[in-house]
Amino acid sequence: MRNYNAQDIQDWVQDYIADFQYLIVAHTTYRPKDKSFLGIDKALRTNSSKLEDSLKYVSRNLYKHDPFLPFKNRERFGLHLFTTSEFIDPNVRENDTMHFNVMIGNVPSSYTQEMLKEDFLHAWKKEHRQSSNVWVYNTQELVDLHGGTDSPTSVFSRYTLKDAYKDKSKAWMVDSTWNVQNLWLPPKSQIA
Repeated sequence: MRNYNAQDIQDWVQDYIADFQYLIVAHTTYRPKDKSFLGIDKALRTNSSKLEDSLKYVSRNLYKHDPFLPFKNRERFGLHLFTTSEFIDPNVRENDTMHFNVMIGNVPSSYTQEMLKEDFLHAWKKEHRQSSNVWVYNTQELVDLHGGTDSPTSVFSRYTLKDAYKDKSKAWMVDSTWNVQNLWLPPKSQIA
């Protein structure tokens, strides 16, 4: 048996790449520079819970006629989420903040990118007092960032797996690149 590496993660998620519609990059207010690993781990757990609450807030706003539909029938109406954590190490630059990369899919077409950013920022910034440094890109914008030469797979690798490619242990450690608390993908056979 062997440990996962960044390529394993990429291979697994490859089946879902086409289903992702947006990337949220959500910075926290936590600066890990020269902090203890124990302190960083505590901040990661706390901020992961805040991210989970923020994503639940977004989910409740997806279907105005039934805010609990994504929870009652998650396989069909729930958000598809793949989340990674970055800057969870004391060896970063002074002003770097811990942040999350959240690939999101299964967003209804009536729910716009602007609505996603507004709802996410409401929960993230106003309710949880996190940084307003939040970016929301649709997948085409990500591909276009590099002159349209990217593919969705290379975008995924660049934005969500870069730490795992730099440090192999971050691909298999539970509290590292994988943010399991904020990951949910249905079996591929259930995606219409």
